[in-house]
Amino acid sequence: MSRFFSALFFTIILCSSLLGQDKQFEEDWRNGANSPGSTLTLKETGRSRANGNTIVSYRLFASGLPKGRLTLWTWNVGSKLQPVADAFLNPEGLIVSRLGDLTRKISEDPIDLRVFAGRGERKRFALTSDDWALQAFATAVPFPIEQFSDGCELAIEMSAPNYAGVVLKGSGFSSLTSS
Repeated sequence: MSRFFSALFFTIILCSSLLGQDKQFEEDWRNGANSPGSTLTLKETGRSRANGNTIVSYRLFASGLPKGRLTLWTWNVGSKLQPVADAFLNPEGLIVSRLGDLTRKISEDPIDLRVFAGRGERKRFALTSDDWALQAFATAVPFPIEQFSDGCELAIEMSAPNYAGVVLKGSGFSSLTSS
């Protein structure tokens, strides 16, 4: 019986440690807290139609991360963060699921993301080392809600499902002062 309680205690400690790590990761992600010198960039490679939806394709590039195995994550509005795939960084910074090896006639396999989204819906991605000590984040809004006028810009991004929450971003507005 004492083995059972020892195992249970260890499991509780391990799970609470991982939950704390998840919570810190989410906070880093919200703040865009890339590891020093690391970047993750999404480059749109095309748009296509499927079942009445526009599918947007992205290719990922990174720098400042290790050449070994990484984890690609996604975090959609209204859901928990999810690991998507094991990933590697090729010499040009392209994110691939398999590195090429010419001597063994193995070709690289770039990770091409295909997403569909609502207007103003963020698509968030991250790459992390196994211990999460190194991380880089990127966000895309495939169908932005934006308005430009007289040097001012206003953008709306969905922050909760079905627009239950939104983030307003603006620039170029002069401050109002009373006389």
